[in-house]
Amino acid sequence: MKTIRLLFLSLAAGVSLNSSAQLLDAAVPESPFGLGVRVGVNSSNISNNYADAIDGYDWTATSWKTGFTAGIVADLKLRNYIAIQPGFFFQSRNMDYRNMVTETVAGGVSSMESQDGHVRSYNFNVPIMVSLRLGLSSILQARAEFGPYFAFGLGGDNKCTSTAVGVNGELGTPVTHKTDVYGSDGYMRGFDWGFKMGVGFVFAKKYYLGVHYEAGCRNVYKQPENVRHDLKGHNKAWDVTFGYTIF
Repeated sequence: MKTIRLLFLSLAAGVSLNSSAQLLDAAVPESPFGLGVRVGVNSSNISNNYADAIDGYDWTATSWKTGFTAGIVADLKLRNYIAIQPGFFFQSRNMDYRNMVTETVAGGVSSMESQDGHVRSYNFNVPIMVSLRLGLSSILQARAEFGPYFAFGLGGDNKCTSTAVGVNGELGTPVTHKTDVYGSDGYMRGFDWGFKMGVGFVFAKKYYLGVHYEAGCRNVYKQPENVRHDLKGHNKAWDVTFGYTIF
């Protein structure tokens, strides 16, 4: 019985070691370089502190909206289980917002204004992530990915419709105006950086599905003149991408 038990334990240990080797393959890759394409959708938003920083802003609300993502990724393979993965993406990002602004005079409230807007921007995004690869089976690999990203604003517009509300509740005529997002006439800084993190799955060594979150670290708002405190806002986005490994 003791011999059978030792034989069983040895067999179990061997199976465990073999499973671990498949899960975390530390072998040197056959090719140190890989290339893939990615396309997908994103949902993005920008935080703000308008109500605390700008006179007259009673409250503000923002909504996540969808855009698209397309680009390529390069794999710099250190081992089969780990790689450095720079990416180069073109992104469209969208968000909606609503502000309520009160204008006051010496005698009290003179008017209120509702602002409903939509922001659309286009960006060039460069993430540089560490990609940890875990073999779940012969045809399925899981990836945990994390690293910084650097974003460069290419263009966009902020379309806002303002409607005045008088002290007696009467509504004014809605007025729509459009402004630039970036550039000398824009209200946002053209450069942003932050961290990108998420998980992905590779099927049959070719087909990729990934979900990532991007958290901006730079204050992207320029400082207007009529603020009590520093105006602050940070980009945030979810990305769902599908991909194909070229080699």
